[in-house]
Formats: sequence, C-alpha cells, structure tokens
Amino acid sequence: MMELERLGAPMRQLRRHGESKLVKLGAGMKRFGFTVPVLIMPGFELITDVARIKAARRLGLKLVLVIRINVLSGQEIRAFRIADSRLAELAEWDDHQLALEFKELLELNLDFSPELLGFTIAEIDLRLDVLSELKAGAASADQHPPLVTAPTSQTGDIWQLGDHQLVRGNALEAGTVASLVAAKAFGEEQAEDRKQVLQTQDADLLRNEPSGLQKNRMAK
Repeated sequence: MMELERLGAPMRQLRRHGESKLVKLGAGMKRFGFTVPVLIMPGFELITDVARIKAARRLGLKLVLVIRINVLSGQEIRAFRIADSRLAELAEWDDHQLALEFKELLELNLDFSPELLGFTIAEIDLRLDVLSELKAGAASADQHPPLVTAPTSQTGDIWQLGDHQLVRGNALEAGTVASLVAAKAFGEEQAEDRKQVLQTQDADLLRNEPSGLQKNRMAK
C-alpha cells in the first residue's frame, strides 16, 4: 500500500479518460474497493492506470495498492506503457460467454446495480436476448421428425439404383447374395427381351414403308 498523494502522473498522458468512464470506475471502487495494484516507477511516477488513480482521488481514498517496477529502464517503461494500453484494445468480447455470465449473475439477485459491470442495462439486455435466440435455435435443431412406423423396405427387397442394384439383407447369408445375382440375371434377360422387341418393331416399320422412303432412310 502507498499513500495516494505520493503518486505522480506520467510526463505524457497518452489516453484521454472521459467523465463517464471516471464515474463508472469510481462506482466500481466504491463497491468493490481498490483491488488491482497500479504499476509505478522507482520515483513513484505512474506507469499504468492513470484513470483509476483519478477516480480514487475523487473518492478521497488515502491508500492504494502499488507494484514498484525496478527491472526496466526508462526507455523500456515508456514502451511498456504504450503496449499495455494498446494491447488491451485488441481483445474482443466473446458475446456468448459474456451473456452466460450476465445471466448467471442476474439470477443470483445481486445486491448492487448490474451497471457496475461497466455495461448499460440496454447492452446487457441485448446480449441476453441473443443468448435466448441461440438457445431457441439449438432446441429447434435438436427436434427430430417422428419415425415412420411402417417401414418402406423389407428384408429381401431389391432396389434398382441406375445401373446398380441394392438388396436389403444380411451380406453374410448366401441367400442374400443369391437373390441379388438372380435379380441381376433377370434384369439382363429383360433388357435383352426389350432389345429384341425394339429390333422387331424397327424391322416391321421398315417393311411397311414405301420404297422411296426406305431408300432415303438407307441413304441417310
């Protein structure tokens, strides 16, 4: 712990902190306390958390948690100060996980305003609505159509799939394979019969045509 009045601001304050942010920080400190240490240089100059120190001064706090950094040079501290502020901007909220956290916290009947979380009530409600929609969609996807009570196919049925045939049965039983082979032979026999019928019909048509038409057909 260190007296707040001993801490000095950095030479350059690289970020601006609006009134709204300072109010929210102060409200959080008033409820949860000053629980996160700030980093300071050996000469008590702040490295990070300038906004939190401003909010603490507004509340009239006397002591704050600090960590004194003695292992970095002046140039390294200046670089770290920029990196610490910048890298925090690159993170993104996982809205699904955040909504779950909101939901579980609100179910606990908090003794403080949810806005102490840093979000407005409207922002919290929006994420809870999205969570409800996701749950409704998942529940709908889990619903399966009712099973057909009367099966379309029975053991021994053979289905024609283009040039292929599919039999319903146990492939380890000889009768299953025999029925499939017989069906294939029957299909080939029917195909041959159809071919002969078509050839006969063509021959009959050719005999019944006038001779001139027959010559033209043969010429083509």
